[in-house]
Amino acid sequence: TFLKSQCKNMVIMVRTFEQACKMAVVQDDGNISREEEKALKAITAAAEKFKKELSRIAESIVIRQKHEKDPILWCGKKPVG
Repeated sequence: TFLKSQCKNMVIMVRTFEQACKMAVVQDDGNISREEEKALKAITAAAEKFKKELSRIAESIVIRQKHEKDPILWCGKKPVG
């Protein structure tokens, strides 16, 4: 679906952002300071959480659509089985 594609695209954009941050730190002066290292770790942690949540949402969209087509498996709230 279009929404699932948007979630996947955002995951790719977040990966690109992470790489850009890492490149920016190295290009600055060639050395990574403690402050920069801490900032990179915080960015990476936040990005991982965001990517994981987006992936979970995208997967739930697929599961929901699959089960909605089969009334035996879909109870209206969450997939069964």
